[in-house]
Amino acid sequence: MRPAQNSLLSALSRTPKELTSTNLALSVIESGGVFLVPLIGAVLLSGGSVGLVLVASAGAYLVSTLLLLPVKVPEAISSPTPLASSRPRS
Repeated sequence: MRPAQNSLLSALSRTPKELTSTNLALSVIESGGVFLVPLIGAVLLSGGSVGLVLVASAGAYLVSTLLLLPVKVPEAISSPTPLASSRPRS
């Protein structure tokens, strides 16, 4: 996921300042997630069951997917050219 995220960030950012701000925001969100997600999982597990934790995790993935749907990828990025080694030789 990280290589795709990094390549899309530079394509979707309009200015270098926007790219820097986006990288900072993503770092803060990721750091918070590394700390908070296990804590939330533990709270859900202590008050519920493994099934509840799995449903909450699936719900989080669904929300993430829905939030990404409006993102439009430029055509140049979405259809990569084949590698030189995979092209047939003439």
